[in-house]
Amino acid sequence: GREINKVLIVDDEEVSRYLLKSVLKETKYIILEAENGKVGLELAIKEKPDVIFLDLMMPIMNGFETLQELKERIETKDIPVIILSSKVLTQEERNLLNSATKAIIPKQCTSKETILNKLREVIKLK
Repeated sequence: GREINKVLIVDDEEVSRYLLKSVLKETKYIILEAENGKVGLELAIKEKPDVIFLDLMMPIMNGFETLQELKERIETKDIPVIILSSKVLTQEERNLLNSATKAIIPKQCTSKETILNKLREVIKLK
């Protein structure tokens, strides 16, 4: 397939996107950004990224809604999703996310290693 992977970051906080981008810089991936779930969904359909980093707490369309839409559409249902969020999850939310995503990384522990390891793992499994 393509040598260059595309990563989509869906997060309404510019700082979070910036931090993630600085971590991903060394991977040579093409980085796409969306500031809310609606834009994220549109980009995912159009660009078919290899991985989506998804925040949960966003205006307009939150991460749960975005995830549901992604999973319901034929064009995007197989794109692996990594949740990157500072939200404290209930067991129910965690179960829902575990079944629909590849990983949940709390924003509090986003070391570069954690992010890159997860990403490599997910891209390899694709």
